[in-house]
Amino acid sequence: MAAAGLIALAVGMIFRDRIDNQTYRGWLRRVLFLLSLLLIVQYLM
Repeated sequence: MAAAGLIALAVGMIFRDRIDNQTYRGWLRRVLFLLSLLLIVQYLM
């Protein structure tokens, strides 16, 4: 589990360095929103 977290962190840092800051923040917001929706749905089931 920790290895998956470290890999996700490294990939996120690589993407952040390669793309525009505004674009990265937009993608990050969408991903976090999707994760929050999935957690809510999982809680309700």
